[in-house]
Amino acid sequence: DRRPRGGARSGSFGVPPNLRCGRARGATTVKAFLTRHRLYLFSVGWLAAVFLFLNLFRVFDYGGGRQRLAVLLAIPVVAWVFRRATRGGARDASVDAAWSSEMRTVFFVGAVALALLFGQSLAVARRLGEVPSDQAQGISRAIELMQHQHANPYGPTTMLQPADLGYDLEEFEALECGSGQATRAWLEDAWKKRGAALLAPVLPVSPGGAPCDKVALRLHTMGFRYGPVILVFYAPFVVALWESGILVAHALVVAIGMTLLTSTVRKRTGSAFVAAAVGALLLWTRPMRWEIVEMAHSDLLPTALAFAFYFLKRDDRPMLAAVAIGLSIGAKPLPGLLWLPLLSRNPRALLLAIGVAMASFAPFIVWDAAGLWGNVSYPFMNRYTDSTAVAHYLSPLGRKVLSLTALGFCGAFGWRWLRTGDARAELDYLLVAHVAVLASGTVFHNNYLVWLMPVMALVLIEPFRENPVPAVSALPRPAR
Repeated sequence: DRRPRGGARSGSFGVPPNLRCGRARGATTVKAFLTRHRLYLFSVGWLAAVFLFLNLFRVFDYGGGRQRLAVLLAIPVVAWVFRRATRGGARDASVDAAWSSEMRTVFFVGAVALALLFGQSLAVARRLGEVPSDQAQGISRAIELMQHQHANPYGPTTMLQPADLGYDLEEFEALECGSGQATRAWLEDAWKKRGAALLAPVLPVSPGGAPCDKVALRLHTMGFRYGPVILVFYAPFVVALWESGILVAHALVVAIGMTLLTSTVRKRTGSAFVAAAVGALLLWTRPMRWEIVEMAHSDLLPTALAFAFYFLKRDDRPMLAAVAIGLSIGAKPLPGLLWLPLLSRNPRALLLAIGVAMASFAPFIVWDAAGLWGNVSYPFMNRYTDSTAVAHYLSPLGRKVLSLTALGFCGAFGWRWLRTGDARAELDYLLVAHVAVLASGTVFHNNYLVWLMPVMALVLIEPFRENPVPAVSALPRPAR
């Protein structure tokens, strides 16, 4: 008898046949599971990556301009990996349903937590009579000046930028142009008094010389920085509730926006999972919690309008999309200007968007065109640098090279989309444009991350939209 003795040594390499079959079945089962659930596993991975990136921006804040650039550049790289890994493949409605229940729970918990945070922030604002953000305080004071003083918020003698004034005073003193002590004392008193007190700033006089004259000119450009649409939108809330009204306005925008967004994504993709995941991405991450709910920064309205523009455009409603992006630019030039090129293939819609934006600025152009231009262009042309941006560590020539490089990337990816009209090329442009602008700015404050949130959400939506999940009713019924 030549048969091997002992079952343990039977078969190839001494492994029993039944064990080999079990391992093979196990490997096949794992492979089948990973194949069926690939999109959902990678989607959760993208959510985790987004949370990591945004947390790193909090860790590397002031003094971390170089590290912030590295994190920023990592975003499109990881997005590319995610998009490539999830490309193609059929969607299984039963798998989507299984993952949807858990993700909807995450979304619901996040919505409740955010609502409670809104309530807490509103209670604190009502008790203190103010919100923490100088942006929100400036908006409130601009509306008050127009209502009671009939003053131009963009006027050369209007003071609405305490943070910018402080930075420019430091530079004025560092250049030994003079002392800013009297200005600081005036500002501390006038900011509390509000009203007419902000229309007669006490500013140092330049002793002469190009560097001092340049800073002195900036010191006389401290009016309202944002667009008139911001003033019109917040005015009813500020008149009724003062600064805390901005939080109420934000709560309404978030509630309405989330309802429309999740229902639209659910309808367009057939996936309850991705609808809840997009909601969780926007609700749970720090920019929403801190920048919008607690600090009441001014980036929510223009970003929400830009996001609405994108969906209206994809729904083949270009004129409504043009109105939305025109209002976004009229609220705050960025991020709207980054989305505007997506209308380049429709000249009529592009002209309408530009017309809507210009119409919002028209009354103030007539009132004081120079004052309007000086204040709105200040962040782009005259602003100081700080250590949140890599530009702070570069020479003037280095900053120009960085800006030209960023512009070149925007142009190259924008031209690629314009030439092909491909949806993937469109998202490539949006990713590159947002990263390039944030990377090349003279400052990179964390409230700018709000602009990036819709693009991160679109990265998550893209593979589901390319291959919609079939309706459960459309699936073949199992044989009995």
